[in-house]
Amino acid sequence: MKMPKITFRYSWPYDRHWNSWIKQNPDLSKRKLLEEVDIFDVVKQLEKLWNPFENKILKEISTILKLDWQEKGIICYIVSNGRGISDPMTIGINERRPEKIIHTLIHELTHRIFIQDKNKKKAETAWNWIRKKYKNESQITQIHIVCHSLLKHLYLKFFDEKSLREDIKRCQKNEEYKKAWEIVEGDDYRKIIEEFVSKY
Repeated sequence: MKMPKITFRYSWPYDRHWNSWIKQNPDLSKRKLLEEVDIFDVVKQLEKLWNPFENKILKEISTILKLDWQEKGIICYIVSNGRGISDPMTIGINERRPEKIIHTLIHELTHRIFIQDKNKKKAETAWNWIRKKYKNESQITQIHIVCHSLLKHLYLKFFDEKSLREDIKRCQKNEEYKKAWEIVEGDDYRKIIEEFVSKY
Protein backbone atom coordinates (compact mmCIF):
# COMPACT_ATOMS: atom_id res chain seq x y z
CA MET A 1 0.00 0.00 0.00
CA LYS A 2 1.24 3.48 -0.89
CA MET A 3 1.99 5.70 2.08
CA PRO A 4 0.65 9.28 2.30
CA LYS A 5 2.95 12.15 1.36
CA ILE A 6 3.73 14.71 4.05
CA THR A 7 3.82 18.29 2.72
CA PHE A 8 5.32 20.94 4.98
CA ARG A 9 3.52 24.24 4.52
CA TYR A 10 3.78 27.71 5.98
CA SER A 11 0.58 29.77 6.03
CA TRP A 12 0.96 33.39 7.06
CA PRO A 13 -2.72 33.84 8.15
CA TYR A 14 -2.59 30.60 10.16
CA ASP A 15 0.68 31.67 11.79
CA ARG A 16 -0.80 35.06 12.73
CA HIS A 17 -3.76 33.27 14.31
CA TRP A 18 -1.44 31.19 16.47
CA ASN A 19 0.61 34.23 17.43
CA SER A 20 -2.51 36.11 18.57
CA TRP A 21 -3.44 33.21 20.82
CA ILE A 22 0.10 32.81 22.16
CA LYS A 23 0.31 36.48 23.17
CA GLN A 24 -2.34 35.65 25.75
CA ASN A 25 -0.14 32.92 27.27
CA PRO A 26 2.69 34.43 29.37
CA ASP A 27 4.94 31.35 29.14
CA LEU A 28 4.65 30.82 25.40
CA SER A 29 4.85 34.52 24.53
CA LYS A 30 8.45 34.66 25.78
CA ARG A 31 9.59 32.64 22.79
CA LYS A 32 11.12 34.40 19.82
CA LEU A 33 9.00 34.69 16.67
CA LEU A 34 10.86 33.93 13.47
CA GLU A 35 10.70 36.01 10.33
CA GLU A 36 8.90 34.46 7.36
CA VAL A 37 12.12 33.99 5.39
CA ASP A 38 13.66 32.07 8.32
CA ILE A 39 10.61 29.82 8.55
CA PHE A 40 10.96 28.91 4.87
CA ASP A 41 14.60 27.99 5.53
CA VAL A 42 13.48 25.65 8.32
CA VAL A 43 10.86 24.10 6.03
CA LYS A 44 13.59 23.29 3.50
CA GLN A 45 15.66 21.65 6.23
CA LEU A 46 12.67 19.62 7.38
CA GLU A 47 11.98 18.35 3.87
CA LYS A 48 15.58 17.20 3.55
CA LEU A 49 15.62 15.52 6.97
CA TRP A 50 12.22 13.87 6.65
CA ASN A 51 12.57 12.48 3.14
CA PRO A 52 14.73 9.41 4.01
CA PHE A 53 12.39 8.44 6.86
CA GLU A 54 8.96 9.22 5.45
CA ASN A 55 7.88 5.91 3.89
CA LYS A 56 9.71 3.81 6.48
CA ILE A 57 8.09 5.47 9.48
CA LEU A 58 4.60 5.73 8.00
CA LYS A 59 4.76 2.07 7.00
CA GLU A 60 6.03 1.03 10.42
CA ILE A 61 3.20 2.87 12.19
CA SER A 62 0.69 1.17 9.91
CA THR A 63 2.28 -2.27 10.32
CA ILE A 64 2.67 -2.19 14.10
CA LEU A 65 -0.85 -0.88 14.70
CA LYS A 66 -2.39 -3.01 11.92
CA LEU A 67 -4.16 0.11 10.64
CA ASP A 68 -4.11 1.49 7.08
CA TRP A 69 -3.39 5.08 6.15
CA GLN A 70 -6.47 6.36 4.31
CA GLU A 71 -5.03 9.69 3.19
CA LYS A 72 -3.02 10.26 0.03
CA GLY A 73 -1.41 13.32 1.50
CA ILE A 74 -1.10 15.15 4.81
CA ILE A 75 -0.35 18.86 5.05
CA CYS A 76 1.83 19.68 8.04
CA TYR A 77 1.55 23.38 8.87
CA ILE A 78 4.70 24.92 10.28
CA VAL A 79 4.15 27.93 12.53
CA SER A 80 6.65 30.18 14.25
CA ASN A 81 5.36 29.43 17.73
CA GLY A 82 2.82 26.80 18.68
CA ARG A 83 2.25 23.31 20.00
CA GLY A 84 2.02 20.13 17.98
CA ILE A 85 -1.47 18.95 17.05
CA SER A 86 -2.55 16.13 14.78
CA ASP A 87 -5.50 17.76 12.98
CA PRO A 88 -4.89 20.07 11.29
CA MET A 89 -1.33 18.76 11.52
CA THR A 90 0.56 21.67 13.03
CA ILE A 91 4.03 22.03 14.52
CA GLY A 92 5.58 25.12 16.05
CA ILE A 93 9.25 25.82 15.43
CA ASN A 94 9.69 27.45 18.84
CA GLU A 95 13.45 27.85 18.28
CA ARG A 96 13.83 24.06 18.19
CA ARG A 97 16.34 22.19 16.05
CA PRO A 98 14.87 20.61 12.90
CA GLU A 99 15.57 17.15 14.34
CA LYS A 100 13.27 17.90 17.28
CA ILE A 101 10.55 19.15 14.93
CA ILE A 102 10.74 15.81 13.07
CA HIS A 103 10.30 13.98 16.38
CA THR A 104 7.21 16.08 17.10
CA LEU A 105 5.87 15.22 13.65
CA ILE A 106 6.27 11.51 14.40
CA HIS A 107 4.45 11.97 17.70
CA GLU A 108 1.53 13.62 15.94
CA LEU A 109 1.45 10.89 13.28
CA THR A 110 0.93 8.29 16.02
CA HIS A 111 -2.30 10.18 16.80
CA ARG A 112 -3.22 10.99 13.21
CA ILE A 113 -3.65 7.39 12.08
CA PHE A 114 -6.37 6.86 14.70
CA ILE A 115 -8.57 9.81 13.72
CA GLN A 116 -9.42 8.46 10.27
CA ASP A 117 -12.95 7.06 10.07
CA LYS A 118 -12.25 3.37 9.41
CA ASN A 119 -9.50 3.27 12.01
CA LYS A 120 -11.69 4.97 14.62
CA LYS A 121 -14.20 2.17 14.32
CA LYS A 122 -11.61 -0.61 14.10
CA ALA A 123 -9.75 0.51 17.24
CA GLU A 124 -12.81 1.43 19.31
CA THR A 125 -12.78 -1.75 21.43
CA ALA A 126 -9.03 -1.38 21.99
CA TRP A 127 -9.49 2.15 23.34
CA ASN A 128 -12.28 0.89 25.60
CA TRP A 129 -9.82 -1.68 26.95
CA ILE A 130 -7.24 1.06 27.61
CA ARG A 131 -9.84 3.16 29.42
CA LYS A 132 -10.78 0.23 31.68
CA LYS A 133 -7.23 -0.94 32.35
CA TYR A 134 -6.03 2.56 33.21
CA LYS A 135 -9.30 3.86 34.62
CA ASN A 136 -7.54 5.89 37.32
CA GLU A 137 -5.57 7.88 34.75
CA SER A 138 -6.69 10.94 32.80
CA GLN A 139 -7.87 10.61 29.21
CA ILE A 140 -4.70 12.35 27.99
CA THR A 141 -2.51 9.88 29.87
CA GLN A 142 -4.54 6.92 28.56
CA ILE A 143 -4.11 8.06 24.95
CA HIS A 144 -0.40 8.67 25.40
CA ILE A 145 0.28 5.25 26.89
CA VAL A 146 -0.34 3.88 23.38
CA CYS A 147 1.34 6.84 21.66
CA HIS A 148 4.48 6.62 23.81
CA SER A 149 4.71 2.84 23.44
CA LEU A 150 4.72 3.28 19.68
CA LEU A 151 7.14 6.22 19.91
CA LYS A 152 9.59 4.14 21.94
CA HIS A 153 9.50 1.48 19.22
CA LEU A 154 10.09 4.09 16.50
CA TYR A 155 12.89 5.87 18.36
CA LEU A 156 14.78 2.63 18.96
CA LYS A 157 14.28 1.38 15.42
CA PHE A 158 14.97 4.54 13.41
CA PHE A 159 16.89 6.84 15.76
CA ASP A 160 18.64 6.04 19.04
CA GLU A 161 18.35 5.74 22.81
CA LYS A 162 19.44 9.36 23.23
CA SER A 163 16.45 10.64 21.21
CA LEU A 164 14.13 8.52 23.35
CA ARG A 165 15.61 9.83 26.61
CA GLU A 166 15.38 13.43 25.38
CA ASP A 167 11.67 12.95 24.61
CA ILE A 168 11.02 11.45 28.05
CA LYS A 169 12.89 14.32 29.70
CA ARG A 170 10.99 16.91 27.67
CA CYS A 171 7.69 15.39 28.79
CA GLN A 172 8.50 15.80 32.49
CA LYS A 173 6.98 19.30 32.33
CA ASN A 174 3.54 17.84 31.59
CA GLU A 175 2.17 15.64 34.38
CA GLU A 176 -0.11 13.63 32.07
CA TYR A 177 2.63 12.94 29.50
CA LYS A 178 5.08 12.22 32.34
CA LYS A 179 2.69 9.65 33.83
CA ALA A 180 2.21 7.96 30.45
CA TRP A 181 5.98 7.58 30.06
CA GLU A 182 6.25 6.18 33.60
CA ILE A 183 3.68 3.51 32.73
CA VAL A 184 5.40 2.67 29.42
CA GLU A 185 8.84 2.55 31.04
CA GLY A 186 7.51 0.44 33.93
CA ASP A 187 5.99 -2.10 31.55
CA ASP A 188 7.04 -3.66 28.24
CA TYR A 189 6.10 -1.22 25.45
CA ARG A 190 5.90 -4.13 23.00
CA LYS A 191 3.41 -5.92 25.23
CA ILE A 192 1.25 -2.77 25.52
CA ILE A 193 1.08 -2.45 21.73
CA GLU A 194 0.42 -6.16 21.20
CA GLU A 195 -2.38 -6.24 23.77
CA PHE A 196 -3.90 -3.05 22.37
CA VAL A 197 -3.94 -4.38 18.80
CA SER A 198 -5.32 -7.76 19.95
CA LYS A 199 -8.49 -6.00 21.17
CA TYR A 200 -9.59 -4.86 17.68
